[in-house]
Amino acid sequence: MSRWSNITSNGDDTGKDLAPFYQMQQYYRVGKLDDCTKKFSDLFDCLSLKTKRASEVEKILDEQEKATAEKHIWIMRTQEEAVSHWNETFGHLDDPNS
Repeated sequence: MSRWSNITSNGDDTGKDLAPFYQMQQYYRVGKLDDCTKKFSDLFDCLSLKTKRASEVEKILDEQEKATAEKHIWIMRTQEEAVSHWNETFGHLDDPNS
């Protein structure tokens, strides 16, 4: 296995942040090298959740999920909401008289 491979010896890509290819890809796409602060933040959050009661963990994870959903680019709808929205937006296309 190459020293600079994106794949670690156990077959996963856990070492990808350290690989030059990943860093150069980030530099090309974003214009700067990735300092991996998001990954370290996620790790510390995970470790801190291990010290809390299950009810607290569930509440924290629900809040994080809601915050993530608010930033999502798609609008999540139930099937009924999706059908209603589709008919409002594109229902006129089904009308043979138009």
